[in-house]
Amino acid sequence: YLLPIALIVILFQTMLMSGGILAGSRTIHPFRYLPLLVAGYFLLSLFLTGLIPLIFNLPALANRLELYLFMLLYILSTAAFTGCATLFLKDPEEVMLYVPFFSVGLIFLSGTSFPMVQIPHLWQIVHYLLPSSPAIVGYIKLNSMGGTLHNIAPQAAILLVQLLIYGAIFILYSRKVVNLHKRKPQHRDQWQNADS
Repeated sequence: YLLPIALIVILFQTMLMSGGILAGSRTIHPFRYLPLLVAGYFLLSLFLTGLIPLIFNLPALANRLELYLFMLLYILSTAAFTGCATLFLKDPEEVMLYVPFFSVGLIFLSGTSFPMVQIPHLWQIVHYLLPSSPAIVGYIKLNSMGGTLHNIAPQAAILLVQLLIYGAIFILYSRKVVNLHKRKPQHRDQWQNADS
């Protein structure tokens, strides 16, 4: 029962950790590595959602085209969230400390293993802020319950709104952060040249 949920959480967490590591010293603009990250994780999502259910004999009732379109929207939304989150990291290793410990919390936040109405209001808000929560519900509706895109319209709408909001924040602030970090070494070099 938990394996379909775990597949979505794995994609979310590993993409967040990869983005944090690739952000590194911020001398590389995020637009250089995020498209490769999206392409790589989309291929990984095709493997996880297409082949893993067959290997473990899980229900695979979704129309493949609809499932892959939904997964593409999820990966894009997660990439926007990742880009946005990495702007606020001071150290790329920070993401490795925090992200793995939230696996169980992400499963509960989805509202599939624990009733959504019993979750406190603060955590219900967090449910709508993270791309993994609507993706878990949408994936289960599509693949385990045989739903269509019409059935997952609310989850797709949440992912689309997240993509637009996180993408806008990322585009607006990524240049400022990268330029700020590029200037710091230049100032140090100028001071070293002046001293010598």
